[in-house]
Amino acid sequence: MKYYGIDSKIKKEELLYFYAKNRTKMLSLLPGKRNAFWKDNYQMIYEDEYFDRPDDNSIPENETYQLYSLVVADLIRREDIGRLQKGIRYLLKRRRSNRFLAAPHEGLDEICKKIEKMDASLLSWYNTVDCGIFEFKNHPLEKSIDYFTVKISNVNSGYLSLIFNIHISKKKQEELLQLISC
Repeated sequence: MKYYGIDSKIKKEELLYFYAKNRTKMLSLLPGKRNAFWKDNYQMIYEDEYFDRPDDNSIPENETYQLYSLVVADLIRREDIGRLQKGIRYLLKRRRSNRFLAAPHEGLDEICKKIEKMDASLLSWYNTVDCGIFEFKNHPLEKSIDYFTVKISNVNSGYLSLIFNIHISKKKQEELLQLISC
């Protein structure tokens, strides 16, 4: 079995933790201008229990989980950009929502240009194209989905990520809440 040096890394981390804790304790005891800062710092990091709390993601007792939105993502190969643009064209023509004032109102040409110019060398905050807010009108999904947003993000040189943020209708939320409460 190959040795990766995990034991020595753990010992090094334990030693650094011991050093940092004792250094902070000594600085909190010494007089000086920043004495109060070091006392608060030591108490917050090493004495307060919420820094060393075990992870618990369970729903608290007498509380319920209310589902109001879902985030769904899919990877798309760069070779399939033509199909992606065809789908975005369909959404922009038939499913764009006019209920929201803050929705981006870029045209299809601008969105397609942004998708084609995405590059893995760009900074992360330039790597997302917000396609807008859409809704299903006169469609069977209108009863379940209130509206949804679509974003396209650059993953790497070979893939894009298509991200849907789906907001569930009030009627469907009530049905799900009844199902969860049983």
